[in-house]
Amino acid sequence: MLPTEEKEKMAEEMARRIAEEKEKIAGEIEKRAEEKEKIAGEKEKRAEEMARHIAEEMARRMAEEKEKMTEEMARHMAEEKEKRVEEMAQHMAEEKEKMAGEMEKRVEEMARRMAEEMVQRMA
Repeated sequence: MLPTEEKEKMAEEMARRIAEEKEKIAGEIEKRAEEKEKIAGEKEKRAEEMARHIAEEMARRMAEEKEKMTEEMARHMAEEKEKRVEEMAQHMAEEKEKMAGEMEKRVEEMARRMAEEMVQRMA
């Protein structure tokens, strides 16, 4: 058996080593917690950057779609306008032809009447 003094000395040494080991472990735990916090911050930053990028991409696509729709609408409206102008021109040409035909009939009718009157006068 060891003397009491040596036992106490060994117990103190053991207690000191245990305390140092606990401190060392606590330091490592704290270091890991800081690293995890740093990683979490980086992940959050990347997530925010990705969300910003997605939002920008969506805004760009929506602007392109809006522009495309505006161009299609303008093209459609121009086609409709052109179609109406052509229809109106066709209608006007038909009316003009119709009026010319009626005018020609009237002139022929008038000429026939005048010829008849002349024939009657001569007779």
